[in-house]
Order: sequence, then C-alpha cells, then structure tokens
Amino acid sequence: MDYGKGFYCRICGYFDKEEPPWGEDGETPNHEMCVCCGIEFGLEDIGGLEHIISIREHWLTKMKGKWQSSFFGPPEDWDLEQQLKQIPKEFQGPDDLKIYAQLKAKKSR
Repeated sequence: MDYGKGFYCRICGYFDKEEPPWGEDGETPNHEMCVCCGIEFGLEDIGGLEHIISIREHWLTKMKGKWQSSFFGPPEDWDLEQQLKQIPKEFQGPDDLKIYAQLKAKKSR
C-alpha cells in the first residue's frame, strides 16, 4: 500500500498505519493524540506552517523531543532523526534537523 501524508504526524513525523492521524485522504483528522509528540490531530497541527513549526520547535526544545505517551513506549528501534525526516514536505521547517542536532549535542554532554 502507498502510505500518503495522512499517515504521518505533521509535528513529529510519527507514522501510524493503523489509525492515520489525518486519514487515508490526508485531510480528515482523527482527533486522537500523537503518542510521540502529544499533540491532538486536527487541533494543534492546523493554523498554517508557522504555527506547526512553532509547535514542533517547542516540543524539540522545551520538551526535549521526549516520547509523550505513558501508555505506549517508543518502538525499540526508534530514531527521532529519521522520524523527523518523515514529516510531510509541506509541513517541514527549514531548521528542524538543525534543532534536533542541537538537542542531540546537549544530551551527549
């Protein structure tokens, strides 16, 4: 199956083939919470690119890009950098990976 942009979180790039955050059509939010970044689909990930980027920057800088679900842990092979690359192109920010690299550098100190 060809998974379209509706299967990825617009904030963190988390992929969910069971319950696509934005439906198979990429336009119908399911209003669930993202297990990774904690936003509600169709509420916090709308309002234009600047808003989406600011929510992502807040999650990466203030919340340290931490997995948000207390019920479901991250996959064993979770790689946040790879996940950020999955954000649909029209919702990517120019500095997403630079912010992640800064976060990673701080963690390694």
